[in-house]
Amino acid sequence: MERNYFFDFIRGIAIIMVIAIHTYTNSDLNNLQGEIYTIIRQIFNCAVPIFFAISGYFLASKNLYDKDHLLDFWRLQIPKVYTPVLFWSFPFLILDLIKCKSLSCLFLGIIKYFTCSYSIYYFIAVIIQFYILLPLLLKLRNNITKLIILAFLISFISVFVSIYYIQVNGLDIPLIILAGHADFWIIFFIIGIFLRYSSRNYSLIYPIFFVFFTLGLQYVECSYLYGFHGGGFGVKPSSFLFSLSMIFLLFNKRLENYYNERSKLILLIRKIGNLSFGIYLTHCFFISIIHNIPFKFSWFVEWLIILSISFVFVKIGNYIFPKKINKFIGFC
Repeated sequence: MERNYFFDFIRGIAIIMVIAIHTYTNSDLNNLQGEIYTIIRQIFNCAVPIFFAISGYFLASKNLYDKDHLLDFWRLQIPKVYTPVLFWSFPFLILDLIKCKSLSCLFLGIIKYFTCSYSIYYFIAVIIQFYILLPLLLKLRNNITKLIILAFLISFISVFVSIYYIQVNGLDIPLIILAGHADFWIIFFIIGIFLRYSSRNYSLIYPIFFVFFTLGLQYVECSYLYGFHGGGFGVKPSSFLFSLSMIFLLFNKRLENYYNERSKLILLIRKIGNLSFGIYLTHCFFISIIHNIPFKFSWFVEWLIILSISFVFVKIGNYIFPKKINKFIGFC
């Protein structure tokens, strides 16, 4: 099947937003600059949901109705995302083991390594869960309305309980426990499946309206949560509503029809999207390096530096490594 470059473009937007999130430092809502930065930061909360929706959209076409096809799918697809995470998690494991002074610490490090618990790799744990759930979800596709309602309730109960318990109590919970479970994100994966078999030629007016409306809700909720422990900038119930609005906006067929690569910027974003997995896997290392140099950059400058270095790093890897190596480390 011919590759749809429009979705690479969307991936490019999403990975750019991911790097923006990971280079962001919480703002002070007591001044104008802090409020402006906070509003901008809220826009980026849709990044991870977009990736889950894209996964659901493309996986919905898989033929998994017999055992052989299902086993082949798991055999090919799970190692494709899991092996690179094991490779890039290894430095974190070594650092943990060096610090370990007990068997329990050693055991915990190994568990973290194999469960994608290091750094930001919880995303892969969730993707693997969706791979496992995919046959069941495809069987329920004929009752897609009920499935969406159920998924909506599951996700919102999960995010409401997790986020409010953490924000109000100021708890520091590992990402894998907070967001590394499929129920947290399932609404976006299901919406991706829904959009695969639905007309995407709907009016842009409603998604645009809800994007602005839910962005305002995000700001209000962030301001409320900020009063507890200075947080509330990231994932929360209102950000899930905003993310759904953004997904319906970006997946719109009319918007896709406007897409063209005559603009060098559009082409660059598409190329970034094509390498988004490798950029996701590696950018956290460059952030650590930047944070350990003696001078500081503004948010935008650091964001641009990390994005540029990560893109060039993965692009060079594509050129110099054999295809098997690039697959093993997630660069293709």
